[in-house]
Parts: sequence; structure tokens; C-alpha cells
Amino acid sequence: MVKVWMDALFLIVIVYFALRLVPLLLKMKQNVLLPASEKEAAQIRKHPKKIVDLPNYSNQKCRFIVHWIYLLFIFTIFIFEFPF
Repeated sequence: MVKVWMDALFLIVIVYFALRLVPLLLKMKQNVLLPASEKEAAQIRKHPKKIVDLPNYSNQKCRFIVHWIYLLFIFTIFIFEFPF
């Protein structure tokens, strides 16, 4: 009985994280609000002399997709291990 509850909890957590990524990916299709240029980024920093790369949204989107694939992989392992 405990295994069924643990499996259900695991499934709920995986579905929760998977569904949180969908609106985030849709929101990333919008235009960049801030910082739009290197000058704006320099004005925002606490330490302007420190070298910081601007966020690269295509890399972030790629990381989110990889995270999604990772969640799907864990979910498929869960399904294949689940005794029917």
C-alpha cells in the first residue's frame, strides 16, 4: 500500500514539473523586456566592473527542453517499472 502512495506521489511530482515548463516555454517566445542592450545591462549590475554575460535565451530554451526530455525519460522508466 505504501508503494502505491509513493508511486502516486512520484507521478504527481513529475507531472507538476513537466506542466510548469510548458507556460515557461510559451512565455519565452515573447520579446525581451529587460535588459535589451549591453548598456542597460551595465546600469542594472551592482558591480559594473564584473564581467557578466547577457542571458542567451536560445540557450536557456534549449536547457528547458533538455530538462523536459529528462523528465520524460524518468517518467518512461517509471512506467516500464510499474507492475501491471
